Amino acid sequence: MDIHVTLTDDLAEFVKSKMESGHYRSSSEVVEDALRLLEKQDHAADDLTRLKKAWDEGVESGDYRPLDLKAIKAEGRSRRANKP
Repeated sequence: MDIHVTLTDDLAEFVKSKMESGHYRSSSEVVEDALRLLEKQDHAADDLTRLKKAWDEGVESGDYRPLDLKAIKAEGRSRRANKP
């Protein structure tokens, strides 16, 4: 599918500089790469939103206690030592 876009002069120069760097063969490759990065950014933002919601739900549940890292490590070492 062909889509035609109009870029500002600054963005057009940026695309041109990317092509001249030799990393891209065409302006389409530059734009495709930029859109892939935008898609990753959107997914990361969605993941962060889900994480914040899960955190809030956990805090609101009231069922939590501070972690005792020494006890957790000791339990792990004990389990590992008792494995056949």
